[in-house]
Amino acid sequence: MIEVQVQVMAGPHPGRGQCIVDGDMAAVDLPGLDPPRRIPASVLPEWLAALVGLGPRPSVAAPGLLITSTAVLDRLLAPGARTPSIEVPPGWRDLLTRIIECRQAWWRITVGPLDRAPTDSLEIIDSGTAGLWARQPCPPTAADEELDGQGPLAALTSTTPTAVWTWLSRLATASTRASLGR
Repeated sequence: MIEVQVQVMAGPHPGRGQCIVDGDMAAVDLPGLDPPRRIPASVLPEWLAALVGLGPRPSVAAPGLLITSTAVLDRLLAPGARTPSIEVPPGWRDLLTRIIECRQAWWRITVGPLDRAPTDSLEIIDSGTAGLWARQPCPPTAADEELDGQGPLAALTSTTPTAVWTWLSRLATASTRASLGR
């Protein structure tokens, strides 16, 4: 069995939810939906995409990864955040301002074996006309570094609805793959 934890920090259905995928069925309890229910695991990606409003978005070119402390990125993305007051690489200040101003949703999905630590996660900032953005732990090459002692680092990079859908679609067969040792 696979546990899928859903957290919507900002968007039309804020809150926490959980899905348990067992073979070809999933027990679903998601924010903004009716009481828990069982659905075919094959439609779980569609349910999650609908929950977070995944749809066409413009592809936005980014000047590489933005690497900053997790705490700073949390402050930048918090509801009510304004123009970033941190020092950022060239090309990122205006882009961050657009991401903050246009943000429609911010959500995270973690996946792992039931009652164990998650083994995979996806965190997305949906900024509508300013694109989709993936937030990830900093790449391993910089994971031991900290910025001015502000804690662990995180990376922000542009992504696409197709990349997000591809990640979500793996959940439909996650339990089967796990039981096969893949």
